Amino acid sequence: TIATKDFVRLSKNLIENALKYSKEGSKQVDVILVSQKNSMQLTVTDQGIGIPEADQKHISSRFYRASNTADLPGSGLGLAIVSKIVQKYSGSLDIDSVENQGTTVTVQI
Repeated sequence: TIATKDFVRLSKNLIENALKYSKEGSKQVDVILVSQKNSMQLTVTDQGIGIPEADQKHISSRFYRASNTADLPGSGLGLAIVSKIVQKYSGSLDIDSVENQGTTVTVQI
């Protein structure tokens, strides 16, 4: 099981990122939580600015921000926090993103 505070922090970071990096006028964010007996999967999808391919391998590093986010506020800690929580529970973190099309983040614990 995942501690409530960790689940809240993880889901809040993912949803806030999806909203923050959504394009103006397309703020739809899909959140799917599937809970099974021994696992849970959280998927957050947006139609936002996406993550440039060159930045994707670094995106969960502390203080790293993608090259297309310079004009948006942020510290570069959100996905690093998510990554640490996922590691704590021996889970997996998958980020599928296409620049200017959107991002899907899937966490399996």
